[in-house]
Amino acid sequence: MEEITIGQKIYKFVTNPAIFSIILLCVPLVVSLGTTWCIRHLDFKNDYKKIIIKKRINAYSHIEKLINDLYRVYHRNSNIYHKVFDNENNMKKFSNNLINIMCEEKIWISADIHKNMFVLNNIIVWFFKKKEKPKKEECIEYGIKMFKKVLALRIKMEKSILKDMKSLYKVDDFFNNEAKSIKKATRNMESRLNNL
Repeated sequence: MEEITIGQKIYKFVTNPAIFSIILLCVPLVVSLGTTWCIRHLDFKNDYKKIIIKKRINAYSHIEKLINDLYRVYHRNSNIYHKVFDNENNMKKFSNNLINIMCEEKIWISADIHKNMFVLNNIIVWFFKKKEKPKKEECIEYGIKMFKKVLALRIKMEKSILKDMKSLYKVDDFFNNEAKSIKKATRNMESRLNNL
């Protein structure tokens, strides 16, 4: 008696009309399921990126409103100062808005913009460390003194926003760059704490 090899057994099994029909029905089903899974996976990734982009656009719109406040200037005796420095209330309101955006939107804005916002806020905070209850005239004089510095920061922030808007869709690159910035900031903070 002739022994049947494994290959021959498989051939007989596959060429059986009933089995062959089942295989023909299963192949398109498997291909369809695989394709559907791939499409859903891509849709999920795209939906995720859309959410991230919306959050970033929202954060930048808040910063844009803040920057618009720096476009309002007053003239006094051939000097220019930003409306923000017109009085104590304006300065505190601007500083509070700045801090709120820095805290609430930190993760969605670039490190460069955050750094410039931090410097801008420090300009105002430094003034209030020197003057607890400043008079309107003192605020204006400080505004005149700081006009060029604040203007330069506003321009830097605008340039950074435009640069970021060009690559807003590169969500992975944004998170990779931010992760590097966070690691660097963490190392700096740890070294400062070790030196205390």
